[in-house]
Amino acid sequence: METTLEEQIMTLLNEKGKSADTMTSALKSIGDGSMENGINKLARFMEKAGKNQGVLLGIMGTITIAGLIQLLIKYIKNKISSEKKFELEGKAIIKKLENIPEYSKE
Repeated sequence: METTLEEQIMTLLNEKGKSADTMTSALKSIGDGSMENGINKLARFMEKAGKNQGVLLGIMGTITIAGLIQLLIKYIKNKISSEKKFELEGKAIIKKLENIPEYSKE
């Protein structure tokens, strides 16, 4: 499974054994000489990555719900159709039985 850019960045930043000086240098490098800019750039990137993932999850959720609704509608239509067929079959049986003198209501 391929790792995402966010995972790669977090792995590089969180590897054990890095001194504060190394972390400061990394953040300065990311921020083009400014640790503050580096922190902000990293935060904005991770925020965007989270939003992108949230949008993707939202789309997937919407598709799933739409699919479930579609299946539910299909099930209900089939159920109604089956009930109508059942009723028609029952009425046809009664009609045939009523045409037989031994089964007529009279």
